[in-house]
Amino acid sequence: MAERLAPLAGRVDGVTFTGGEPFDQAAAVAGLVRELRALGLGDVLVYSGYTLEELRRQGPAALELLGLVDILIDGRFREDQPTRKLWRGSANQRMHLLTDLARERYGHLIEAEYPGRRPLEVGIDERGQLFIVGIPERGDVERFEAACRRRGVVLKERS
Repeated sequence: MAERLAPLAGRVDGVTFTGGEPFDQAAAVAGLVRELRALGLGDVLVYSGYTLEELRRQGPAALELLGLVDILIDGRFREDQPTRKLWRGSANQRMHLLTDLARERYGHLIEAEYPGRRPLEVGIDERGQLFIVGIPERGDVERFEAACRRRGVVLKERS
């Protein structure tokens, strides 16, 4: 994976890890993060369904990964707790700035909210499959699917 991302060095300012749960494979993710840091791929943001307190009790691999992460967004996604806060899908999720780099770059964003609709990116991977990057608001995915159908694009499954 690090080899595939190496060409991005100098062109990106960070890497984000999302689900499956990164801390369920903490040792492997920590190894990848070390390689990405050696390439100079910027800060590391990790989303976890676990809270920071739970992660600190998970053992050495989780603690090692926490030591490599700049920003942690923690807590299980709760559809019944919508939020406008940046980078969070539900109000129970918290942003933890774990390094000096993160505090310097993102300290002003801890309580920041999206000024309008949340931005989403739509792309096509090398297999021709569509994907959405971002945190959709309620109904966004359904509206996207409906817009595709109106244009004759049939989406087979969602993950």
